[in-house]
Amino acid sequence: MKTPREFKNVLKEYLHDNGLTQVEFARLTAIDPKQINKWVKGKSAPHFLLLQQICTALNISADYFLGLSDSY
Repeated sequence: MKTPREFKNVLKEYLHDNGLTQVEFARLTAIDPKQINKWVKGKSAPHFLLLQQICTALNISADYFLGLSDSY
């Protein structure tokens, strides 16, 4: 079984692959940019409801942001 990746690494990869800044990601997901910055730095990770909000806003499976899948 594949070991899940850390959220901060998945988020950084998503931002890079999609040419998004943290502020743009925050705008797309309606989440405070300061919170996004904490996630990127690995100081925290989103709780269940915020993860749902991200996945719904971007139309992406939670498996991707949980590090269980390499595809959106």
